[in-house]
Amino acid sequence: MNQDLRNLPARGILGSTGFIWTKVTASSAPRISDVEPDQVITTDDTTEALIRVLKTQRQGGQGKQAGAKQAADKQKRPLDNAEASKQKKQGITFTPPQLSCGKDDAHKRVYTTDDLKGKTVKELQDLLKARSMPVSGKKEALMQRIIDYQRRQKMAAEENSFTPN
Repeated sequence: MNQDLRNLPARGILGSTGFIWTKVTASSAPRISDVEPDQVITTDDTTEALIRVLKTQRQGGQGKQAGAKQAADKQKRPLDNAEASKQKKQGITFTPPQLSCGKDDAHKRVYTTDDLKGKTVKELQDLLKARSMPVSGKKEALMQRIIDYQRRQKMAAEENSFTPN
């Protein structure tokens, strides 16, 4: 019966004596001299590569371009070039609104809803600036502010013109 049990696999940690006598270390490197010329060796030691990458990033920034980027940050651009490039990127061309009358007359003029619908947002904002009113919001909100302002002005003018006899 003992001979039948000899060929069975052992249970437990100490069942196989081959592992006890083998010394395994984490830092042991593969022997290159034992490798045949046609044999390809692949290793899964990625921690050393990761440490190497982290050290180079810490020392040199982000590679070869880090030095050029740091040098570019230290230099100042001329102001006129900065403004020209900003306008070129955004494609902004400012044209003042074409008013048939002066600024004071535009302030006093009464606009209808149809007149205001035909104007651009920039023109409506200019009209609100002339009246010292807030200029933020959508086109409908700007139109409503101008109409409300005109109504208040009309009511104030009617109250001032009313004189009892």
